[in-house]
Amino acid sequence: MSSTEAARSSTWTAKPEPGPTSTTTAASNSSERTERANMDEPQARALAANYLEGFSSAERPLSLYPSSKDYSRCFTFGWNTQRYLETRNMSDSMGPGTGPIVVVKGSGDVWMLSSTPSFDTQLATYAAEHDIELAD
Repeated sequence: MSSTEAARSSTWTAKPEPGPTSTTTAASNSSERTERANMDEPQARALAANYLEGFSSAERPLSLYPSSKDYSRCFTFGWNTQRYLETRNMSDSMGPGTGPIVVVKGSGDVWMLSSTPSFDTQLATYAAEHDIELAD
């Protein structure tokens, strides 16, 4: 199952353990937070693409999948190598262990889910740590 498919099957509630694939960026003032609360998919996609650039290289460029998953209070974006998106050949894939990028609508937080624990657990942890509900 791809990270995008796995993200689609999870319910939204959490955050991964801090680590090399987890970064948070937050809105700095109340007007920016209000704007982000009304964030649409193209705005979230731009944040996710910017985040992914930090992991990409000229030798192995990375790209977001064309579709995303809207979890009411966040979006998730699957990603892989640009080559894999063009060929769908598994030898061009990043392989297991990479999760989708999460963009929280209300705060602008951007981070990457890891392959374990489950996406649901990671999302629930994030929601609990930030005292928010990510699902309706």
